[in-house]
Amino acid sequence: MRSGESSVTALGSADVHVWVLEAPEAASDARAERCAALLSVNERARMGRFHFAGDRRRYLFAHALVRTTLSRYAPGTPPARWRFRTNPHGRPELPPEDGGPPLRFNLSHTEGLVACAVALDRDVGIDVEHLWPQTFDLGLARHHFAPAEVAGLEALPPEARRARFFALWTLKEAYIKARGLGLALPLERFAFDFEGPAIGVRFDPEMGDQPERWHFARLQATAVHALALAARRVPGETLSVRLWPSPSEFPWTD
Repeated sequence: MRSGESSVTALGSADVHVWVLEAPEAASDARAERCAALLSVNERARMGRFHFAGDRRRYLFAHALVRTTLSRYAPGTPPARWRFRTNPHGRPELPPEDGGPPLRFNLSHTEGLVACAVALDRDVGIDVEHLWPQTFDLGLARHHFAPAEVAGLEALPPEARRARFFALWTLKEAYIKARGLGLALPLERFAFDFEGPAIGVRFDPEMGDQPERWHFARLQATAVHALALAARRVPGETLSVRLWPSPSEFPWTD
């Protein structure tokens, strides 16, 4: 299959698909050029404003991943033809007047990994983080997390705190990205717990949200990355979340 062509991937109304690409920093210049050809003028300009080469590569491959992934669900639109708008808090979205399937998406990138989540007509948010440093203090958690989350971290043995911290951080980031409000939502006003069979959450009443309106998931993308997903749902609805590797026909494949 030629670069830019995509087979059709089925996406049901209760499905959420997560697509990942590892090690974008190590991609060849030829792959980067093919991906850059898919981006808009504004995207290439924004990419150029990143100071570090690794940040530019991650931005490039994350946005190419979104474009090529969307075309798997709407093959009549080539990757380079997608047009986006940003909401008041900077989240990229598809304009509703495009007339295609009601695709919703979110993207995230960190050292060594880019990812995007796609669903039909529902809010989704995704966050990925590299599990570093090997040791850290709890200052960031005490400043940003809910008191119950901080207490849970402090009760863990030191060697278990890092994994729990990143589990909480990625879940919080995924949720605020799904809401499309960014840090306008204070992270300490909602708390996650892992005591039951599913990820639980408690919202401050002033946030005006309910736990049953959301599905949360943690996925194992790699051994050194944390990945979390938030998807809006109708109360009682069961969602299916699937992790996909980047298909071989995507333009970063030689």
